[in-house]
Amino acid sequence: MARSELSVPARLYRGFPWLLACCGAVGAYLLMSGSTYLAVAELVLTVAHRAEVDIADPATLATFDLWFQLASQLASALLFWLWWRILTPRQVSYARRGLLRRDAASIARRLVALALLGVVIQMLVSVVLTLMVSLLPQVMKNYRDTMEAAGTTDFSLITVLVVGLGAPLLEETMCRGVLLEFALRAVCPEWRAAWRRGAPRDERWRARSRRVPAAQLWLANGIQAALFGLLHGNIVQTCYAFLIGLALGALFWRTGRLRYNMMLHGVVNIASYAVNAIWGALAGLGLIGMIVVLVVVGVFAADLYRTGTVAFAGALPAAGETEAR
Repeated sequence: MARSELSVPARLYRGFPWLLACCGAVGAYLLMSGSTYLAVAELVLTVAHRAEVDIADPATLATFDLWFQLASQLASALLFWLWWRILTPRQVSYARRGLLRRDAASIARRLVALALLGVVIQMLVSVVLTLMVSLLPQVMKNYRDTMEAAGTTDFSLITVLVVGLGAPLLEETMCRGVLLEFALRAVCPEWRAAWRRGAPRDERWRARSRRVPAAQLWLANGIQAALFGLLHGNIVQTCYAFLIGLALGALFWRTGRLRYNMMLHGVVNIASYAVNAIWGALAGLGLIGMIVVLVVVGVFAADLYRTGTVAFAGALPAAGETEAR
C-alpha cells in the first residue's frame, strides 16, 4: 500500500504498537540489567562472606560495584544483540547494509574518521559543559556529583571497561539496533510487509524498495535518541546524550552496521579521560579558536568517514532510501 493511501488514523493505529514496543524494550533492559546486577552482587558478596574476606572498605565496594555494572552491561548487551540479530533480516534498515569497500585506504579512512569524530564530540561536549558552569552552577554541581557517584571518573582498568566496552556494546545494540528499528516501524507503517511474517515475497520486495523520507527517518531517529538520553538519568546528560544519539543514529543509517557505532561510542567515552590533556594542548588558541579547530576537524572527519564508507557501485542506496536486496 502506498504511503498516500494510508489515512492518519490508520498510520497511528499501525504505528502506536511499535512505540509501545520501544517502551517494552527499555523495560526489558531495566529488568535484565537490574536482575543481573543483583544476582552477580549476591553471588560475589556471599562467596566473600563465606571466605571471610573483608570488603567493607568503601574503595573496595566501589570497585566491586563497577564490576557488577560491567556484568549487567554485558548480559544486557547479549540480550539486545540476539534481539537485533533476530530482527535483522526484516529490518527497515537492512537494505542499508551495502557492500563496503575493504581496501586498506577505505578501512583507514573509516578508522581515522571515527577516532577524530569521537575526540571532537567529547571535546565539544566539554566546551559546552564548561560554559554552563557559570550559567547554571547548581545544575552543573548536581551533574558533577552524579558523575562522581557513578564511580567512572577515575581512570582505571575497570572504568575503561565499563565506559569504553560495556556502555557502547549495550547502548548501541539497544538504541541503534532495536529501538531505532521499532521507531522506524512506528513512523513507517507502509513498510509493514518488509517485516510482517508470511507476507508474499512481491509485497516484501515492494516495501523494501520504497524510499524512507528524511522527515520520517529523523523522527524515528529522534525517538531513539530521546530514549537514549533519558536512560542516562540526569538533565545534563540527557541533553547532550540526545544530540550524540542523533549523530549515532545517522551513523548507523549510513551503513546499517553497528560495529562502527560501537567504535565511535567507545572513542567518545574513553576520550573523556583525555579532556584535560587536550584542553592544555589547545589552550593557546583561546576558547573561540579551540571551537573553530574542533568544528573544522569534525567536518573533515565526517567527510573522511563518508568517503570511507562508499560502497561498491549499486550496493548502497543513497541516504534516506532503501532498495530491494
